Amino acid sequence: MRVNEMVNAAKMNTFINNNKFNKKKVVFIMGATGMGKSRLSVDLAIHFRGEIINSGRMQVYKGLDIMTNKITHAEKQGVRHYLLAKMNTSINNNKFNKKKVVFIMGATGTGKSHLSVDLATHFRGEIINSYKMQVYKGLEIVANNITHAEKQGVGHYMLGEIEPDSDFTADDLCLKSIVNIVKNLKTHCVPIIVGGSNSYIEKLVEDPVFMFKYKYDSCFILIDVEQSVLNRRVDMRVDEMVNAGLVDEVRQIFIPDTDYTKGI
Repeated sequence: MRVNEMVNAAKMNTFINNNKFNKKKVVFIMGATGMGKSRLSVDLAIHFRGEIINSGRMQVYKGLDIMTNKITHAEKQGVRHYLLAKMNTSINNNKFNKKKVVFIMGATGTGKSHLSVDLATHFRGEIINSYKMQVYKGLEIVANNITHAEKQGVGHYMLGEIEPDSDFTADDLCLKSIVNIVKNLKTHCVPIIVGGSNSYIEKLVEDPVFMFKYKYDSCFILIDVEQSVLNRRVDMRVDEMVNAGLVDEVRQIFIPDTDYTKGI
């Protein structure tokens, strides 16, 4: 045995057999996947008359013996081995599982609305539209609101409707989003939040006031489109918006002498 190994063994013996303070002893073995934690745990258990508690989170699920690399009966060498539990992978236990919320984000023209409809159709979800511009009255074309036909019958929530000279703050978005999320979950639908300012979404998820991370598991989907493709899509969209009456819509809400430090 090498000197270092002898020293370490002596330290372990001292730790295990030291009753000076009469505390019970617990050994934790940690390390990256593949480093030999299970094998070391068996060696220590044999040497120090121990038993093993496997705290690998993935190993509590039934039917994943190979994927989670569970220790075999032979490898246990007779050492008693405890798993934390046995759970079916299909179980949906609300006592332990957080509710799920999906965020779809990306630049203008990347197809967020279309993707949200596809996901909502596939996973029985409902859409919460968090685009700040789309809460303002009279901007259906400018804000490129999704049409009735494009919704394909999927439930679609806006965050409200306000006048163009009114402010819509990050707190407003957070509060209205949470109200709509609760509505979605009551109907057992997955809330799919589409678009929105990055800073506003960050506040919703990170601000401890709203306790979002403690209540919900979030899946963020960021759509990335090659720049030349995105340019063509945006050019086409602008042409369609102009043909649909974009200039007239902007003209109707434009007031030369208004206070442009608030609202839009």
